[in-house]
Amino acid sequence: KAAKKGARAHDLVAAHYFPDEHGDLSEWTEAQINEVRPNAARIIEEIDKRGWTVIACEVAMESSSFAGTLDMVVRDRDGTILIVALKTGKHVASDGKYQTKGRGEVVIQVGAYAWLWRLRCSEVHQSPDLFALAGAVIHAFQGEPLAVRPISPAALVAGEQAFRHLLD
Repeated sequence: KAAKKGARAHDLVAAHYFPDEHGDLSEWTEAQINEVRPNAARIIEEIDKRGWTVIACEVAMESSSFAGTLDMVVRDRDGTILIVALKTGKHVASDGKYQTKGRGEVVIQVGAYAWLWRLRCSEVHQSPDLFALAGAVIHAFQGEPLAVRPISPAALVAGEQAFRHLLD
């Protein structure tokens, strides 16, 4: 149930930025959409407040060894490309700090997505200027303050390396 609720929030955010590609929300009832609309609005408001330009949302990607759906790729005000994970579940402790397990898992996830995104840019776009240099997690659990946690370039690389090790 929580995963489907998160998927609806992701879909609403993607539909906001790319209505032609992600605007079909017909699989969700009006009640299901209304349940997550306030949370999706908080995410959109935060992205806009930060001046991020959304490059891609909900991008299904695959390599020869794994696949995944990347939540967002954005360009920040400084021009840095960020891989962004949207988390709408309880991955943050009540004091606003990541629990050790949750933090490590999300850094590995975002590192893996950065690797997939780099492969996609190399093969499809031929655009090394779109390579992700850092990451972020937007944690938006209903009833808790929205939090944006940066993932440094070094942590992004470490996450990718950890993921590659796990694949081996």
